[in-house]
Amino acid sequence: MSSKKEEERIFVSFDYALKRLLRDKANYDVLEGFLSELLSYDVKIKDIVDVKNAGGKHNEVEILAENEKGELLVVKLFFPSELDYLYRMLYDTSETLVEQAEIGRWHCEMRKVISISIDSVDFEEDQDYIYYGNAVFSGIHAHDELQLDGIQSRKYNKKRPAEIYPEYYVLKVKNFDDIVNDSLDEWIYFFKYNSIKDEFTAKGLAKAREVLLYDKLTPEEQAEYQQ
Repeated sequence: MSSKKEEERIFVSFDYALKRLLRDKANYDVLEGFLSELLSYDVKIKDIVDVKNAGGKHNEVEILAENEKGELLVVKLFFPSELDYLYRMLYDTSETLVEQAEIGRWHCEMRKVISISIDSVDFEEDQDYIYYGNAVFSGIHAHDELQLDGIQSRKYNKKRPAEIYPEYYVLKVKNFDDIVNDSLDEWIYFFKYNSIKDEFTAKGLAKAREVLLYDKLTPEEQAEYQQ
């Protein structure tokens, strides 16, 4: 039986871990676990690239991942602290798509883009703690959803335009009510408190216990983290 002290062990924050500790391929299963829990299918990390905008105000991590279907996903994780983060998400997903449109390359070969924002901005109007958005084309008169035709579906191996367009996840961790109902909530709890309870079993958290402990950092890394 675990002690209270073990249950309250403190871990470094996820944004710090991404930028400092999780770029090592040996630790990819932490990220893979989180993405698999969020997206509800198995995700394998292909590569991680750190990105910063020219102003240096926004930190983000770009991840090249592969899902269980073998599709390549460009996943962009944001850690915003400014009010314009929604515009930032729109800009960066659009920029990622444009960068893929190389000369001589078919547009249908572009990789899926998924934007994930772990949000620290607090708005009273927000009631949920996980928001999802994608492109759905609805009929004005028939109220049906636009589908790909048979030829398109076979060529692209997709059925809906929403499978082609970018998807957006916004995690409002401050809104989390601390009631853990499923494995994804275990990750949200970690994002909110930088703490992992011993009974948590979500994908990736077991590895996170090994690599994200604050007391495993060197004194220099601890000082940098506190800064």
